Amino acid sequence: MALLVIFIATLLLFLGEPQKIQRGGALNEVVPDRADVVTNLVFPKNFVFGAASSAYQTEGGNTHSDWYYWQSEKLGHKLTPAEDLQIDHYHRFNEDFDLVKQIGLGSVRISIEWARIEPDCYGKFDAREMAHYKEVVRAMKKRGITPFINLHHFSLPMCYAQSGGWLDPQMPEYFARYAAYVAKHLPGVEWWMTFNEPMVVVMDGYIHGRYPPGVKDATGEEALQVAVNILEAHRRAYREIHAIARKRNAKAMVGMASFTPLYLPSSPDNASDKRVALGFNFLKRFFDIGAGREQDYVGINYYSRHFLKFSVWGLLFGEYVSQSQGDGAKTDMGWEVYPYGLYEVIQEYRSFGKPIIVTENGIADGKDEKRPRFILEHLYWVHKAIQEGADVRGYFVWSLTDTYEWNYGFESRFGLIAIDYEHGLARSIRPGALVYGEVARTKKITPELWRKVFLKK
Repeated sequence: MALLVIFIATLLLFLGEPQKIQRGGALNEVVPDRADVVTNLVFPKNFVFGAASSAYQTEGGNTHSDWYYWQSEKLGHKLTPAEDLQIDHYHRFNEDFDLVKQIGLGSVRISIEWARIEPDCYGKFDAREMAHYKEVVRAMKKRGITPFINLHHFSLPMCYAQSGGWLDPQMPEYFARYAAYVAKHLPGVEWWMTFNEPMVVVMDGYIHGRYPPGVKDATGEEALQVAVNILEAHRRAYREIHAIARKRNAKAMVGMASFTPLYLPSSPDNASDKRVALGFNFLKRFFDIGAGREQDYVGINYYSRHFLKFSVWGLLFGEYVSQSQGDGAKTDMGWEVYPYGLYEVIQEYRSFGKPIIVTENGIADGKDEKRPRFILEHLYWVHKAIQEGADVRGYFVWSLTDTYEWNYGFESRFGLIAIDYEHGLARSIRPGALVYGEVARTKKITPELWRKVFLKK
C-alpha cells in the first residue's frame, strides 16, 4: 500500500493536470470585514468546541520517554527542576479543567503518555499510572467535559526507541497491546485517536532528522518502512478498541489526526511547481488513504499554507520554500495566518466520506492580539464548509495551555490559558479564550461578537 501511494503520487506529479490554486490575498480580502455581512453563523447543535493538548508537552517528568533524552541531550534544552515540570498538568489537571469549564468548552483532547503506562516495555504496564489517567478522565466527565483520548503524540518509551523504534516490525503488535490496555481501563470514552500527525514522525524522524531518532535519509527507505509500521499499528489498535467497545455494547469513534497544511506552488504560473503541490497534497493523506474503512473520522491539524517549488533533488521532486511567503498576518513563529486554507483542506477531506474533526488549529501569539480574530476567521470558514454540506463535527484549538513546543522550546505561546513560568506556573485565561468560549457556549458567531473583535466596538 505504501509503495502504491508513493507511485501514484509520482504519476500525478508528472502526468496529472496541475491543480487549480487559489492563492488568496490579505485576510480582509477572503473574510468579510464588516459586521453587517455576518448574521448569526449558527453551528450544529451537536458541534463540539474544544481545545487540544499532549501529555509530554504539559505533564512534566516523563523521564522514560525518548523525547526526554532528545530534549536534554540533542536539543540542549537542559531543564531546571522547575522546567522539568513542563506546566505540571500531571498534578494540576483539576485546576486546568476548572478553567476549561470557566471558558465554556465542551471537550478537551488529551494524550496518554505511553512511556508512563509501559515504562519498561514488553507488556509491563504500570497500574498506578493507568489509575492516574482514569482519574484525569473522571475529572473531565465530572465537569461535563467530553474526553477525546489520543494514544500517541510523537513520543515513545525509551526502551522501545532503543530497540529500533518504529523500524521494529514488532511495533504494531506492541502498540496494539498498549492501546487495548488503555481502552480496557477507560470505559465510557467514545472518541479515540491512535496517532497525532504520523507523517511528522516519518518525515522529521527518518528523513530530516529533526525529531527522534534523528535519522537523515534522503532515500526515504527507512521512512517508508516506518510509515508502513505505523499504519499497521493504527489498524491493529482500531480493531482492539472496537472489540472492547463491542463487548461493552458501547460506541467507539476511532481515527487519526493528520498534519494538513494547504500546499501551494511557489510560482502559481509554473506547471512543475503546481504538480509538486498536487503531489504533496496527496501525500499528506497517505495515512487516511491507507486506513481505509478502519477509521471512523478524519482529523485535520491545520495551521497555515506552505509554498513549494520543483526540485530534482527534493522529496517527490518538491522543495519547501516558505511558510510565510503569503501576505497575511504572521504569528510569533513567523507562520502566515491563512484561514481560507482550512476551508480548502476540509474540501479535500470530504472525499473520504467520513465525519471531519478539526483536531488542531491555533496561533502562537504571546500578546493575544491576533488570537480572537484568528479563531473567528477560521470558524467562519468551518461554518461555510458545513453550510455547503461538509460533515464537520468539531473544532479544537491548539492548545489548551502554553506548552513545551518540541524543538521550539518554551517560547511559543499557543495557549488559551497563559502559563507564567516565572511565578510558579500560575494560570490565567487569555482574553482570546473568552471570545472562543462565547462561541462555544452559544454555538454561534453573532454580529455583535464579530463587530467587537474586528471593529473594536
